[in-house]
Amino acid sequence: MKNIFSLLVLAISIIYMVSCKSKDAADPSMDKQAKLTTLKTQIATLEKEANALEAELNPAGKTVRTKLVGVTTFPQSTFKNYIDLQGAVTADQDLFVNSKMAGTATQILIKTGDRVTRGQTLVHLDDALIQQGLAELETQLAFATNLYDKQKALWDQKLGTEVQYLGAKNNKESIEKRIATTKEQWQMSKVTAPISGVIDEVMIKPGQMISPGIPIARLVNFSKLKITAEVPESYAGRIKPGNAIKIYFPDIQKEFDSRITYVSPIINQVNRTFKAEAALPANMNGVLPNMISIIKILDYSNDKAFILPINLLQKDHEGDFVMVADSTTEGWISGKQPVSIGRYYNDQVEIKSGINPNQQVITLGYQDLVAGEKLRLQPN
Repeated sequence: MKNIFSLLVLAISIIYMVSCKSKDAADPSMDKQAKLTTLKTQIATLEKEANALEAELNPAGKTVRTKLVGVTTFPQSTFKNYIDLQGAVTADQDLFVNSKMAGTATQILIKTGDRVTRGQTLVHLDDALIQQGLAELETQLAFATNLYDKQKALWDQKLGTEVQYLGAKNNKESIEKRIATTKEQWQMSKVTAPISGVIDEVMIKPGQMISPGIPIARLVNFSKLKITAEVPESYAGRIKPGNAIKIYFPDIQKEFDSRITYVSPIINQVNRTFKAEAALPANMNGVLPNMISIIKILDYSNDKAFILPINLLQKDHEGDFVMVADSTTEGWISGKQPVSIGRYYNDQVEIKSGINPNQQVITLGYQDLVAGEKLRLQPN
């Protein structure tokens, strides 16, 4: 069409030049109206020729315009929705070691970082008075035992009185009980580890007076770590023991899979949250108590969904839809495909129904499309 127009302009220019030359050679009194009539006749003839040529090139009489778009097929897959929370690492066994009796610390057998086993002695308290009392009781027991043996021998021979025999027996047994009690007190002068673990902090010094309830050391068992998170109460009906979770530690760039092991049945009145816990795998290098983590709790899954980028989803008065490319005898035509949507997660939307695995969903150039437009598909 452009070539035809150029030809028409060229012809008009030639006619004009010829007419100008004729004007110079002709009689100045030549009728201008006759010249104009001649030019119009020539233009009309050229237009007819141009129209005939255009009709030959395009029998339909119109210019076919197509839009270039990109398409993608989306197979059926599993859509998962996670609840994103912040959690912290805590030790399942993290406690303060206390003394059961008052006394002066004479020996501190541990330091920060030491690994100890359950029952190992950590601190010795001053036990001089206890040992002195125990020695006196053992002397008394020896005398009471000798007296009891003699009274029993007499009683076996039917000599002496029953009161004398029972008195000697009672005195001996009473001293034995006092010795047993004193030995228990003596054992309490040795503060032992209630669990196996690592000494995180020692809080006393030699010669310091300690009392029951005052912490002596902090003991942590790193072999049993867990993640604790405060969950908003709006998720109370969706978080349950057994839910699969993903745990990501941004500081060490590691991710682990686990499951919820405990969900608190109580809502915190202050921050309106409830506690959820999950166990961590044993021997996790680099993971320390109080380390912050990102927790993703799986609360919904659909293994028969179509997952589309959320930006492809459009909406009008009829509902949600996506633009698709339909193959016809005249080529690719744009179409509006209604869809039924589910949940959203991470800039993706769950399509429950409306499309199939072979459908050509338009992913590029869909913004200005309307149904029924001719398309050209961009090569992949």
